[in-house]
Formats: sequence, C-alpha cells, structure tokens
Amino acid sequence: MKAFVVIGAGYGDEGKGLVTDYLTEKTGSRVVCRFNGGSQAAHTVNRAGYRHVFNTMSSGSLAGADTYLSNQFIVNPYVLFDELVTMSKNRKLPKVYCHPNARVTTIFDMAINNILEMSRGDGRHGSCGLGINETVVRCYESKYKLTVADLYNKDTLVHKLELIKNEWVPHRLCQLGLSHIVEKYHNCTNHILLNDDFQFHAERLRKICNHVLPVSTKLDHLVEDTVIFEGAQGLGLDQDLGHFPHVTRSYTGLFGAIHAMGYFDVKEIQPVYVTRAYVTRHGAGPLEHEGEIDSLAHFDATNVPNTWQGSLRFAPLDLSVLRHMITKDWMRSVDVSQVKILPPQVAITCLDQQDAIFSYDVNGHHMCHADPMKFVQYVEDRIGFRVKLASFGQTANDVREL
Repeated sequence: MKAFVVIGAGYGDEGKGLVTDYLTEKTGSRVVCRFNGGSQAAHTVNRAGYRHVFNTMSSGSLAGADTYLSNQFIVNPYVLFDELVTMSKNRKLPKVYCHPNARVTTIFDMAINNILEMSRGDGRHGSCGLGINETVVRCYESKYKLTVADLYNKDTLVHKLELIKNEWVPHRLCQLGLSHIVEKYHNCTNHILLNDDFQFHAERLRKICNHVLPVSTKLDHLVEDTVIFEGAQGLGLDQDLGHFPHVTRSYTGLFGAIHAMGYFDVKEIQPVYVTRAYVTRHGAGPLEHEGEIDSLAHFDATNVPNTWQGSLRFAPLDLSVLRHMITKDWMRSVDVSQVKILPPQVAITCLDQQDAIFSYDVNGHHMCHADPMKFVQYVEDRIGFRVKLASFGQTANDVREL
C-alpha cells in the first residue's frame, strides 16, 4: 500500500484541502486520514459547484472517500456534529472511522481557552479558541483524559466530566493565573465553567456516536492500493519546528503522519508539501518580509478577519525557508520510519492570483517572476525538490501535474 501525505509547508492555509481533493480523485483512494490537529483546520474544497470548508472530516469527502481520524487527532464532537449536519443537507455522508484512543475536547477546554486568550488582551497568541492546547494538556493526566471510546459509555462519560469540571478545571485555572475570573469572561463563555449539568454535557458529546465508528483493528480492508494522509496547519506551526509559543500542539508534517499509520500496512510513503506562490499566516507570530506584497490583491473567502486571529497576513515566498523546513521534516521522518520514504514532492497553489510573483531566493536576493510556469521551474531548481503539482484555481480541475 502506498501513502500520500499532504503537508502544509508554511503556516497553514496553503491549499491542503485542494491538493487532498485532487489526489483522492486521481488515486481513487477510499479513505483519507486526518493525522494531526483537530477542528481548528479550515480546508476548503470546491467540487461540482459545491463549496465546503472542512474542520474535522477529510477533504477527500466530496470525492467519495471516507474519513479516518487517527490516534493523534483531537476530536471536537460539537464541531464534528455541526459539520455532519451541514454536509447531510447536500449529499450522502461518507463514513467516519476513528481510533478509540483519539482525545476528545470538552466544552470546559474551550471555555478555558477562550478566557485565557481574552485575558491576554493585545498580546493574544492567535488561538482559534477551540481548546486544542487545553485538551492536550489535560490529557497528559490519565485521570482526566477523555477519549472517543469513553463517549460510548454514558456513565463513564458523566463521571469523567465531573472529575474534569470539579478537579481539573480549578487546578488548570490556578496554573494559568486565572483563579478569579471576572464576570465579563463568564458572560462571553455562557457561564460554562459554572454549569454542573453533567448529563447535559454528556448528551451533547454523545451526539456523534451514531455517526462515528471506533475501530481498533487494521483498516487495510477499506483500502485498495492508496491511502491519503491529510495534515493540518503547517510546518511553521509544528511544535518542534515552529517558533514557540506561536505553535500548535502537534507534529504537523510527515513525522506526525508516520506516528498515525499503525492501522494501515503502508509500504511506501510519498510526502507532498504544499505552499502558495506566496506565504500567509493567521494570528500572531513572526512572518518574515510581511507587508512586501499587496494584501488587498488577495481575497480569501475562507480566511476572513475574525475576533481570534485577526486578518490574514501576507509575505513573499522565501525559498531558503521553504527548503529548510521541508528538509528538516523529511530528515527527522527518515530517522524513525520503518518503511520507504520517497523524495519530497512540492505542490504550489494560487499561481493565478498575481500578475507578478515576488520571492526571495535561497541566497536572499529579491526576485520578480512574470511567468508562473517559469516561477514553478525556478522554485524546483532552487530548493532541490520536484514541483509535481501546480494549481491555477480553486478546484481539482485547475491542478496541473508536471
């Protein structure tokens, strides 16, 4: 079995949804695995006149693939249920399989995340407010860890929610220096941290139980020749490769995918690193060369300004950074993988959005490219990795295989 691994080479928003949709159709893959992160993803797919922004389900869904949420994935039942309802209005739902040990976000994690971020004022980290980091930290403590398997036993679930609310929440708030929460923060979070109706909380979490299939055995019977692993965020936000504290709590690259492959008999891995023809970043954190390209020339219907992350930020593509990040992720993965890893391929998206493409060469020189295809060849020559896919629009039909 061959695995394609779709990886963001930047700070997210590179076009991973588009590339995953294209590869799903091209390979006929029946399963796409979300291997890292959680519901903070916003992967956009346009297919047959229908547009959907995927938060939890895979971007191969519209091409007919089922979704597998790995042991590294963080399941937010509230977001997943809403996504299932939205999709069911337009088409037949694909199956959603899930590792039983996948961690589950509670409403308490999201409330703490929201309050912490609001308390930072102008020094916000750029969190999405969906409790990703809070879920990871809580689950370090086995007593308070909540998994997908726990959702299927209501009594166990209610008991764990009581422990989380009555023991973990005050402990965590004390750690964060938030023991005394002002009323406005309680108002903004609907007084969740004051709500002890654990039966109600349990029922809300369990709403996905009729739609999610926990699996604890190999999934090879679901796959013919190819499985696709879809990453979230990008290498610039990887917990080891990014700039702390402006990172996500996961391995966003090939390294993370390898740790999620246990249920598939993968013999060969093809990493595909995705970048726009320029760089974007949502939220706080460093962005070299920011402001050197016109942000008004780039409309993004998915990444609209919002309370948590502000406006999407733009910069020219720096080829030295691109080469460095891909190399670092590839090399650390080769060291741990037991199967063959093919040389990295690169996909460049948004090539249709600029009359002239500005970039920085690996030697630091500022470059201007009038011809998109010459720019693609230039990138390949300079970074030393093959550019396999080039996208000139928003759909799989706009992707060229080179």
